[in-house]
Amino acid sequence: MEFLAAGEIRDAAREAAAVADADDVSLLHAADFADRCERQIMPLLQGDYLVLADRYVYTAFARDAARGCPARWLRNLYRFAPVPDITFYFRAPLDVAVHRILSGRPN
Repeated sequence: MEFLAAGEIRDAAREAAAVADADDVSLLHAADFADRCERQIMPLLQGDYLVLADRYVYTAFARDAARGCPARWLRNLYRFAPVPDITFYFRAPLDVAVHRILSGRPN
């Protein structure tokens, strides 16, 4: 079985979001996260480093649940992810959040 590189997975997920169903897009995002978890997060945790992630499985839960994926299915899909010791949620006004999203993406 041949695996896509993380960048290719992200690109495929972005392209699929316009035409594929929510489950397919969620699977692509989960594959991308699994790759990042295995290559970046886990080696640091195993080396006793502190890992700060601005996006984690909770981002995926929110995004994919909003697209209609069942919560139980999502929990099962991301069951490989280590449970964080602490999680912070930041609240921002909608106009600020939209500006942040749009200003960080190329046109």
